[in-house]
Amino acid sequence: MLKWLLFFLFLTPVFFPQKVAARDFYTRYETVYEINEIGDATVSQSISLTNNQASVYATKYSVFLKGSIPENVTASDSIGDLPVFVTQNNPETEIVVNLRNEVVGLGKSQLFTLRYALPNLAVKNGQIWEISLPKSSKSGLVDETNTTITLPKFFGKIAYISPPPSSVKETIDYRTLNFTKAETGITAAFGEYQIFDFSIDYILKGNNKTTIQEIALPPDTSYQRVFYTQITPQPINVHPDPDGNWIASFKVAKDELLNIKTQGYINVYSTPQPFVLPATHPENYLGETQYWQVNDPQIKALAQKLGKPAEIYQYAKDTLRYDYSAVDKPNTRLGAKRALLANDQTDCQEYTDLFIALARSAGIPARELNGFGFTTNSKLRPLGLVKDILHAWPEYYDYTRKAWIQIDPTWGNTTKGQDYFDKLDNDHVVFAIHGKDPDFPKPAGDYKLENTEKHVQISVGKIKDFPSETIAVMWLMSPQSIPFLKNHGRIILKNSSPQALYNLDLDLTSSDLEIDPHLKNIEILPPYGQVDIDLPFRLKLANLFHSPHIQLTVKNQNFSYTVPVTTLIISSLLPPILLILLSVSSAGLILKKIRHD
Repeated sequence: MLKWLLFFLFLTPVFFPQKVAARDFYTRYETVYEINEIGDATVSQSISLTNNQASVYATKYSVFLKGSIPENVTASDSIGDLPVFVTQNNPETEIVVNLRNEVVGLGKSQLFTLRYALPNLAVKNGQIWEISLPKSSKSGLVDETNTTITLPKFFGKIAYISPPPSSVKETIDYRTLNFTKAETGITAAFGEYQIFDFSIDYILKGNNKTTIQEIALPPDTSYQRVFYTQITPQPINVHPDPDGNWIASFKVAKDELLNIKTQGYINVYSTPQPFVLPATHPENYLGETQYWQVNDPQIKALAQKLGKPAEIYQYAKDTLRYDYSAVDKPNTRLGAKRALLANDQTDCQEYTDLFIALARSAGIPARELNGFGFTTNSKLRPLGLVKDILHAWPEYYDYTRKAWIQIDPTWGNTTKGQDYFDKLDNDHVVFAIHGKDPDFPKPAGDYKLENTEKHVQISVGKIKDFPSETIAVMWLMSPQSIPFLKNHGRIILKNSSPQALYNLDLDLTSSDLEIDPHLKNIEILPPYGQVDIDLPFRLKLANLFHSPHIQLTVKNQNFSYTVPVTTLIISSLLPPILLILLSVSSAGLILKKIRHD
C-alpha cells in the first residue's frame, strides 16, 4: 500500500509529520542565494527525494518561510513548470508545490527546483551588512545539504562567518561562500566595524564637604575603541584601573548635584584588535566572590566535568531559561549557585555569573562585562538588568591568542541556535568591566538620583574620520636649581585627543643637562588623562652662562623647554660669589688690622 507524504522545508524551522518517518527518503538540498547590492536575494533551491522504501512516494512539497515575504515564486522539474500555491499566514508564508510524478520504487528519485525572491535578506545596520539564515529545528533529518551565498564584494571585509564556510571564492565584484551540512544555521557580517554614537549623563551628589568623586567611562577593550567629543565639566584626571576601566575623577562641592555630560562614538569590532595591550596578570581573575562561587562543591564538580570554555558556554546556554519578565521585576541578582536552583528565573546576569563561576573553577580566567546590546528584536536578543544597564555578558582569557574573548550565552539561548561563542558580533558595547569585584565600578546608566531616569542614549552612527593624536606638555622646573647636585623637575603629560594613546615611548634629551627621567614608557593614556613624570637633572659647569634646553619627543610630537639662565645664575652662582667676596673683604680687614698693629 502506497503511503502519502507531505514534506515541509523551513528556513526556520523544519519538521516532518509523524505518520511517515524521514528515513523513508534520502533528502538532499542544494540552495543558492544570490544577493544584490541592496540586500535583496534570489533563491534557487534544488530538492532531491530518493525513496528508501519501495512503497513510499511524495506527492506534494511545502515550504514555510518566516521573515521576508517571498516574491515571484515558481517551481519546475525536468519537464516544465509545476503548480505552486502561496498562502500568507503572518508571520509565515506557505508555499505548496504539487509534484508531477508519483515516483515509486526503492532508490528512485524525484528532483525539482523552487525559485523565489527574498527582499532584505542582507540588512545594513550602520557600517555593517548582516546575513542570518537560522538553524533548522530538524536539520538532522536532512541527509545532505549544500548552501551557496553570493554577495557583492563592496559589502566590505569579512567581519565574521559562522560556521566557517567550506570555501570562499572571490572575483573582482563578488564573493561566494559555500557551506556543507551547516548544522547551526548561517550568520555572517561584513564591514570593518560598527559605529555607535552615544550621549551619557552622570549625576554625582555632594555631601557635607567638597570631595573628589569618580565615575567609570566606557573604556577601550579588545573589541571596541572609544572616542570622546565632549566631557563637561572636564575631569581632573582619567586613569585605567587594574580591570581596564577608565576612571574619571571630579571635584564635587558641598551639597552640589554635579551633572556630567559625555558624548562621543564607539567603533565596535567582531574580533579582538591589537590596539589594547594583552593582559599582564590574567591569573588574577580566578578568585571567588559573592556571586561567583568558585569553591562550591557543585560548581567544582561541574567545572571539572566540563573543563573547557566551549563546553562551559554550551552548558550555561542550555541549562538556564531566560525569564522575559525579569526586566520588569526588582533587580535581584541570584549568582551562579542560586541560578542552578532557579534556572527558570534567570536573565543575562545569571548566564554571565554561571559561566564565570564555572570557568574560574576550571582554572580559566573570566570576567563580567556590563553594557549595551544593540538589537532590533528584543525577543531574540533581549535586554536585561534594569533601565539604562542594558546587558551583561562574560569574557574569558585565551592564553593562545593572548586576548580576552567575549561571548554571550544569553543571546546564544534566546536566538535558538545562533553562535555567540566562536564569534560575537558588532553589537556589544562595554560600559564597565567587573573582574576583581562583581559590583564595581558602576557602569554608565547607574549614576542617577531616580531609577526611572534615562541617562544613556546610544544609536548606530555614520563613519567618521579618524582623529589626530595630540599631547599637551606642562613643564614644572625648580627655580632654585643648584649646580653639580641632583635637582628635580616635573613634566605633566596630558592626552588632548579624544581617544586613548597606547605604548608612548618618551625620548628626553639635553646637551646642557644630565637628565634621568624615572618614566620612559606609558602603556596607556586615556582621553583627558594625564601623567606626572619626575625629572631628576644636573646642570653642567660648561653651560652655566647660557640657557639650558630640554627636548621631549613623544608620538612624533616634539616639545622643548628652556631653563631660565638668570634664575640659575642668581640662585646658583651669586651665593658662592658673595661668599667669596665676603671672605676676601674679611681677609683684607684682617690684614689691615695686622699691619696697623
